[in-house]
Amino acid sequence: THNLHEGLSDDCDGESTEIEGVHNAGHTQSFAELSAPAGGSRHFRCTLPGHCAAGAHFRVSCPARRHYYGLWALLVLLPIGLCHVVTRST
Repeated sequence: THNLHEGLSDDCDGESTEIEGVHNAGHTQSFAELSAPAGGSRHFRCTLPGHCAAGAHFRVSCPARRHYYGLWALLVLLPIGLCHVVTRST
């Protein structure tokens, strides 16, 4: 049984906003809207007693976009800022 809240940091006791209510074990769900902006992070956790402290939290991060200039001013490579998820689960 877990829920899903978003907080401002990895702090298990900080303020948070509910994303999804409580679901029983075995429930699966996909969220397309939990991405982070380039150069930013978002922090999510379960707020049921003891769950976050036991590892029921994760962070979504995206690196900042960077511009690389080659030998010629006309050559500009723009790497895509790929997002990654750092997970901890119980």
